[in-house]
Formats: sequence, C-alpha cells, structure tokens
Amino acid sequence: MTQHKFRAIALPATLALVLTSLMGAAAAEATPPPPAHGEFRTSVPTAAAQEGFADRLSLWAEKDGVLQVGLTSIHGDELAALKKHLGPDVVVFQQDVVEPAFKKTRVSAPAPVKAVAAPPKKSGGSATTTLAAASLTPSNVPPFIDSTPYYGGDRIVNQRLINGQWWIFECTVSSPYLKSTTTYMMTAGHCGPVGASWYQGYYDGTYIWNSGTMGTASYVQWGNNRTDGALLSGSSYSPYVWTNGSTYTAAHVTGAASVAPKSSTYAGTPVCTAGSFTGYACGGRVSLINACVNVSEGSVIYSVCGLDAAVAPTPIVQSGDSGGPVVVPVSGGVQMAGTISAQSDGGKTVFFADVKYLQQVFTATVVH
Repeated sequence: MTQHKFRAIALPATLALVLTSLMGAAAAEATPPPPAHGEFRTSVPTAAAQEGFADRLSLWAEKDGVLQVGLTSIHGDELAALKKHLGPDVVVFQQDVVEPAFKKTRVSAPAPVKAVAAPPKKSGGSATTTLAAASLTPSNVPPFIDSTPYYGGDRIVNQRLINGQWWIFECTVSSPYLKSTTTYMMTAGHCGPVGASWYQGYYDGTYIWNSGTMGTASYVQWGNNRTDGALLSGSSYSPYVWTNGSTYTAAHVTGAASVAPKSSTYAGTPVCTAGSFTGYACGGRVSLINACVNVSEGSVIYSVCGLDAAVAPTPIVQSGDSGGPVVVPVSGGVQMAGTISAQSDGGKTVFFADVKYLQQVFTATVVH
C-alpha cells in the first residue's frame, strides 16, 4: 500500500487572523432556520421583545410557510430584525390595534333587573346574504328578548363588581355545543370568568330587561396564548342562528365549517357574522387562520391564539358582538365557522375563535 505523506503548512499570522475572522463572521450571520410549525406562537413575540418593538406587535400567524407579522406602526427596520431571529420567510404589514368586541358600561350602582315576557314565535329559514343595519334598537323581539330554547345571536347581559366598581357587560351567544352528555351554549371567554351568570336580555341605560337566564359560565378559555371561548350551562338551547329577529327568521346550524384564508389564487372563505349589536351581516372573507393576536383592553394586553380573521368592505362587528356566531351560509342553513372575539379597522376586520379549535380545547362538538 502506498503511503502518502502530508506536510503541515504554516500560514502567516495575518492571513490566519483574516480567515478566522471571516469564519466567525459567517457563523454569526448565518440565517437561522424558520420556527417549526406552531412555534411561532412564542418565537415571534420573543423576537419582537428582543428587538424592542413588542409594544407594537398586533398579530402573528403562519400562512403557506411564511410568517405574517402585523405591527401597529412600521418604522422601517423591523422586517430585517425579525428575519435575523426567524429566518427569511417573514412578511411585515401594518395592523391597527385589536380590541375585544364586548360592551362594557360603568355604572354607579347595580341596575334594576326587570323580567319581560318573551315572544313565543320561533321559525327556521335560510340565511340571507344582505348586510344588516349598522345598529339595532333593543325591543321585545330577538336577539334582544327571546324564548327558550335560545338561539345563536341572542344578546346576553350581566353586571359585576370589580375592584369596588360596578360594570355591566353585554355580549352575544354563538351556538350550542355538546360536551359529554350536556348541551352548553358557547360565547366569548373574555366576556366573563367561570361562575359568571348571564341573563338573556339587554341593558337600556336604566334597567336590565330579561327573558330568563342564559346560563352560568362553566368552562372558560381566554388569554395567555389560549383561545377565546366559554361554555354556559343552565338553560335550553337550539342549533339556530338569528338572521332577522323582527321577522323571526333563523338559519339552522348544519355542522362545523372549514375555512381557508385569502391567497394569490383564492379570495378566502366567505363568512357572515351575527352579533346582537350589528345584526346578521355578510361580506367578510377569511384572510388568516390560526393567528395569535394581542388584544388591547385599555392598558392591559392579552395574547390570544387560535383566532381566524375576516375582512369586509363595510363594518361587520362592533362592541357587544363578542361571543356571537361567525357562519358560512350553505344549502339548508349555515355552518359554524367560529365565535366572535375581537375587532379592528373600524369593525371591518373581525377576529373569531375557530370552531375546530374550540371543539378541540373544550372537547365538545357543535350541535346540529
């Protein structure tokens, strides 16, 4: 066997220093691998905090393998800063502040509660696709006053003493879910904690008018990178969503929907909302799914995940709609896409907890 002899070559000190510096620089500037699926929940806010703009982080999601990062304002260097931590597949865009879609009224003392007879008339029907009015006047018809079994889109109200101050909260309910052998009504988790009791009814500025109890929050998910949902128990519920309360028209919930976001070739799944303050409103298109969102309630920020976003040319959500249904119209009724959580862009963007994620975290299924 031929033996090869190798001779060590002594490099000049200056050349060795240059090579060492170049190797070190290459290692330092190497592009990090992108976060694994699901890791963006923590990797994006961590990177934003390290680069000093966590206070402007509004939402973050993954779409087609690219991280989508929304900031309340862009100063020009955030994209490069995020790529340094997260890899090259990052898109940065401007996204207004996101706020919860409940209605919260400060009062000096508890409001008197008055019962009102609910209209007995109930009917099903197909969901319309026209936009509803921007506001509705409370009256003795749904979704303000309903009769049991309660439907999705009904308004709910409660009052709570928080740190010595009385507040009245108004939200909306979404749809019945079956957990084990019990049927619950879904609403938003940020509307109230476990144990909060809700009337079906509304607050007129003086009195709380109600047709009865919508139930008590038995299970709640909200904030700390969790989704936004609550299951109410203690009344009877039916799988319908109000599309026109004045004519007693409702759409049958036929199951859970799968939604897809807008892409270069797809406009996004069309959705309608049914918040009790906005009414039944269509025109939304899903723009993101499975996003994490920083929801601002005054000076407090809650990070909420498992939310989808839909954008419309006109407002489809406002304060008080939290917990209401987001649906996909289909033949024979509607499919449940999720539950209203938050709003942005003057109500033209709605964020909603995805129905499939809600079913997973609550180990429950949509009643149909």
